[in-house]
Amino acid sequence: MAAHASELEIAKKNLTDAIGDNVKHYWANLKLWFKQKISKEEFDLEARRLLAQDNVHVHNDFLLAILTRCQIIVSTSEGTSSLQWTGGSASKPGKPNRGKKKFPSVRQKFDHRFQPQNPLQAAQAFSPREAALEDDELRLSAQTLLLPTRGQMEARMMVSAFEMGLDNVSEDAVSTMFCALEVHLKDIITALVSRRKAYRLRDGHFQYAFGSDVTPRPYLKNSLPAYHSVTECPPPSASLPAGPPPQVLPDDAEQQAALLLACSADSLPPPLAPIGVFDLLEALQVQRRVMPSHSMYALNMERILARLWHPSHEELEQDHIHRQHLAGKEGLLSRATQSTDTQHASVRSLGDMSSYYIGVDVGTASVRAALVTRDGLIKHTAEEPIDIWEPCADHYEQSSDDIWSKCCRTVKRVTQDIDVQSVRGIGFDATCSLVALDQHFLPVAVNHTGLRERNVVMWMDHRAAEQASRITATKHRVLQGVGGVMSPEMQPPKLLWLKENLRESCWKEAAHFFDLPDFLSWKATGSLCRSLCTLVCKWTYSPSDGWDDTFWSAIGLEDLMEDSYSKIGQQSCCPGAPVGRGLTAEAAADLGLIQGTAVGASLIDAHAGGLGVMGADVKGHDLPCEDGPVSSRMAVICGTSSCHMAVSTQPLFVPGVWGPYLSAMLPGLWLNEGGQSATGRLVEHVVKGHAAYRQLEEQAERSGKHIHSYLNAHLESMSADAAQLEQLTARLHIWPDFHGNRSPLADQTSRGAVVGLTLSQTLDDLALLYLATLQAIALGTRHIIDAMRAAGHDITTLFLCGGLSKNALFVQTHANTTGLPVVLPAEREAVLLGAAVIGACASSDCSSIQEAMRRMTRIGRVVRPNPELESFYRRKYAVFLRLYDHQKECVALMEAEAV
Repeated sequence: MAAHASELEIAKKNLTDAIGDNVKHYWANLKLWFKQKISKEEFDLEARRLLAQDNVHVHNDFLLAILTRCQIIVSTSEGTSSLQWTGGSASKPGKPNRGKKKFPSVRQKFDHRFQPQNPLQAAQAFSPREAALEDDELRLSAQTLLLPTRGQMEARMMVSAFEMGLDNVSEDAVSTMFCALEVHLKDIITALVSRRKAYRLRDGHFQYAFGSDVTPRPYLKNSLPAYHSVTECPPPSASLPAGPPPQVLPDDAEQQAALLLACSADSLPPPLAPIGVFDLLEALQVQRRVMPSHSMYALNMERILARLWHPSHEELEQDHIHRQHLAGKEGLLSRATQSTDTQHASVRSLGDMSSYYIGVDVGTASVRAALVTRDGLIKHTAEEPIDIWEPCADHYEQSSDDIWSKCCRTVKRVTQDIDVQSVRGIGFDATCSLVALDQHFLPVAVNHTGLRERNVVMWMDHRAAEQASRITATKHRVLQGVGGVMSPEMQPPKLLWLKENLRESCWKEAAHFFDLPDFLSWKATGSLCRSLCTLVCKWTYSPSDGWDDTFWSAIGLEDLMEDSYSKIGQQSCCPGAPVGRGLTAEAAADLGLIQGTAVGASLIDAHAGGLGVMGADVKGHDLPCEDGPVSSRMAVICGTSSCHMAVSTQPLFVPGVWGPYLSAMLPGLWLNEGGQSATGRLVEHVVKGHAAYRQLEEQAERSGKHIHSYLNAHLESMSADAAQLEQLTARLHIWPDFHGNRSPLADQTSRGAVVGLTLSQTLDDLALLYLATLQAIALGTRHIIDAMRAAGHDITTLFLCGGLSKNALFVQTHANTTGLPVVLPAEREAVLLGAAVIGACASSDCSSIQEAMRRMTRIGRVVRPNPELESFYRRKYAVFLRLYDHQKECVALMEAEAV
């Protein structure tokens, strides 16, 4: 071991001497290879770029040394996997013997009856399409989502150590990390499994192993009777001896009897529902301490919710069949069929029905892609997580290379079963994060460590809060378009922070700053043209006047004016406009598509959601917006927070509402954007903070319902008339600004309030608080609508999408509170559909983005207001407004000087 460690140190020294100052770039690429973000060929290519021709051998020598070191680690007894463990040992596989006293276990008495099987023998043969043979093992591990072995962990830790300037990693550190990760995994699995009542943990523990291979089809274990022929049987997982079992202790005998029954019965009992993502969500919500890091908890919860809210194509197909069945029962099938026939007839004029568009959505924690037909049906979706770094408080960073590679993977996955010649266009949307590149379009570090891999300042990064306050203090005229206040989530304060804090390493080296949606367009086409959506909403750009020199001079960024603003964009185009000449040869190869495929000018993700819902054809649904312009519609994207979007033909300045932004979402129209800082998050806060939450959780689990569905049903049981249940809160009122008010008051000091509480802590009381919270959120939407109407908007219909739109009571409350009908889309993936819409527009299959919206978006359901509740909500809205006035009065009284 010492000899191999010495060889590694020598090889590392030779490598660093040969590469010199570029060694950090080498470590970053090595890390990407170990993470399977780049291939071995790509890594070798990058290494050769950093080395002279006669020094390439030091790269090969170093790789051989580090891989040999990892292989030595794997082959030691300490790193042996559980497949080689024969049982009867006090130390579990992969864990060092800590010298604890060994107690005999009754389980050891029948351990010899089980024959360990190779879990990969039942797996299909793996034949990579593009990778070299030397990558097979690593790619297999990545694609089957197996946890890393101890050797792989050793290698990852060494790469990180080299990257940070350290010489090596001790075996004690690896063992400690391995043990910590194993315990953490055990905690998560324990929290998950113990939530299912079918499992009873006698001592609170069960066998587990980190870094062990997983049986490809674990659900087939001990299930031979479920197969009708020998040829259908999987490899046997148990070998039963002849004759009666030996005499054992009662507890062991009971377990053996259960095993024999499971393996030899003529029929199997009906299996329980498999543990799924929803179980994981609830387990982590209940056992919050399983993840002590708030950032990692929030990141993983977002990924879990994304998985729940973005079902697979098969799930959507089943949902479509179910809705057709319900429609047939209600006598609505013929009407739906007529509507579908009409849509298909209008689409046939476009040509071949087998043509597709691709929508790519880059969210905070994941990249998603969808394959969409010409009539707006999502055929396939795919999702890949993306890395997030949080080096310190309020600093959040990502990698543009990582994001692009995940875009390529998801696109390849959704197109793997079709002829890519049929893909007519592709559209991208993304969060409004800031990307930094040098003059060669290579990543530039946006951190003090100089790690080029991390070249994206995320949208939620608040490092520039002080710079944003200074920009607001200038009171420059461009701030009128952002409500008078510059947010640290916009790009000017982030750029100012980079100049003031990373002048040498970033500001002077960077030659190009992109909004993330524009970076994706450039990566796909090679064009530096920016989308008006990003420039207008996040950069203070004016579509008519361009950049304002006086603004950049006033805030200390006058050097951006050099070379006609070449660093931040000299050209702009409307969303959906074709960018460049379509996909370049390199981008087409990366994405698995055809060179020249049309690429639409990109969008911010929330704006893509607006395109995905508010352009649907509403003829025949008796809606007030049927014969009106699109400006009569408001899109509400409601999830953790909510965003309210409305367009107009003339600029309308609404106090407390962002905008107006010309052509930011729809070409030629002005966009106003309101919002609520906490909606889904507020509902969760109120429900989980109540004393009766545990009772609610247990009863919802017994009934097999989601918590919100159970509360909705419970409220119906509390009301003699289900249509009037919303009046149960006649004496309970909530002001929902628990996280400040974004619109229309733009008051971040506003706080939440509840009026009408009693000493009750029953489930009934929780249900009423839940209802009052939904009503408060809906009243907040009405408040925003009233402000927009006062400024000249004529909003007659709401179009909802997002996670909260799946809650029937939330939707009905919005209709009743605002007095407006609410339209729900047929496709739940509104953001992905909106991205595909701009791809369709760029392909010239549609004459305008409005036409693409009409053809590709469809109504799923219409929820109408209950006129009998108009008086009730008129009075409740008056109370709602007074709650804020009373709060300001109370604050003023407390801040007044004592007499």
